Amino acid sequence: MKNKARRFTTYRWTIYSILVIANMISFFHRMSIGATSKYLISTFNMSSVTFANLSSTYFYIYMIMQIPAGILADTIGPRKIISTGTLLAGFGTILFGISANIFQIFLGRLLIGLGVSVVYISVLKTLSNWFKESEFGGIIGLTAALGNFGGILAQTPLVLLMAAITWRNSFIAIGIFTILTSILAYLIIRNSPSDMGFPPIEKSEGKEKNIDEEDKINLWESVKSVFSNKDIWPLFFIFAGFYGAFSSFVGTWGVAYIMEVYELSIIASTNSITLVVLGHIIGAVVIGSISDRMKKRKTPMRFFGFIYLLTWIAVVFWDGGKPPLEFLNIILFTLGFTSATFLLNLSIAKEVNPRKIVGIATSMVNTGGFLGAAILPPILGIVIDKFKGSMAPIMIYQKAFIFCLMAVLIGNILIQFIKETNCKNVYAEK
Repeated sequence: MKNKARRFTTYRWTIYSILVIANMISFFHRMSIGATSKYLISTFNMSSVTFANLSSTYFYIYMIMQIPAGILADTIGPRKIISTGTLLAGFGTILFGISANIFQIFLGRLLIGLGVSVVYISVLKTLSNWFKESEFGGIIGLTAALGNFGGILAQTPLVLLMAAITWRNSFIAIGIFTILTSILAYLIIRNSPSDMGFPPIEKSEGKEKNIDEEDKINLWESVKSVFSNKDIWPLFFIFAGFYGAFSSFVGTWGVAYIMEVYELSIIASTNSITLVVLGHIIGAVVIGSISDRMKKRKTPMRFFGFIYLLTWIAVVFWDGGKPPLEFLNIILFTLGFTSATFLLNLSIAKEVNPRKIVGIATSMVNTGGFLGAAILPPILGIVIDKFKGSMAPIMIYQKAFIFCLMAVLIGNILIQFIKETNCKNVYAEK
């Protein structure tokens, strides 16, 4: 018995390691555009709006694919979806690196977004099958934290790699690594413990799997159930505001803001953005763990969400949009740490819906995040293009970032309307 439990634990964490690598690749591409801005704008003679739209191409297709990704995860299974998606992202990355014109680089970015768009929801589906409900908030936080190391690799390490072997060769090499990861994913990942001869995770929680969970999922009824669930919609828009602001800063405009407003080098600027990502990594683990220990979701969201709002107020208004350099990194780290508040939305989405449609439910909430990440960067790009040359950078970015501040403010208001689940599935209580 002990031997079987040890084998279960070993295989569970082996699968988890592949899930983390696939997730890191997704996070890397999400955040890599900001560090490559100098090369891409120069190579393809892009305007700020075109560059922002290139960044958003990833998020548009990611957003569109979230509901289909949930359906695919719940029906075909996460193993095939993760391996196929990662393979497509690998080919898209290589195309991105060899692109000869604007059309090809947009197509490469689109294929990357399409490929990785199905990964995270399938990761969540796999985790829900291999980890207990009482572990879920913490494991989501840990997964997001480790995934965000991909975001760190997309900052200073990517800048150094591009300086050493050119930006094109860098993305070709990353594409090859991504294809190898897709092969490992297919060989190692299993959808559930029963695929390896282990009992379902419900048994280790002292529960019996509901009979209806064995039934084939009715797609239309499942989608209708999620869309008609009033507890989902506040989560959707909170994610849109919180993640849209975070992604606009870290993934698109943060490096340019620091370089232009503080007149720092690209290495120093990407180091500062790395602190935001590092804060997000730590925040994901800490906030998820605090929530699990408190057996509360709403209380930590209120507290950390409010601090997140305060950091954006500091970025936009302190010293006219240029916080003192000696405090900048503290503010940026705190911004990243508290931004991880939005990850609790995914735990709540799982807890206010039937377990068998967790893929569709979490994909619905995830769609909100990527809607915000798709819409906000081009809005900022329009503002930057409009005032470039006629206004000092500090004033331009203040006007741009106020849209991020408004998005986070709306998210904080909506936190008051979410359902407190006390870290357990409450769908049956409805």
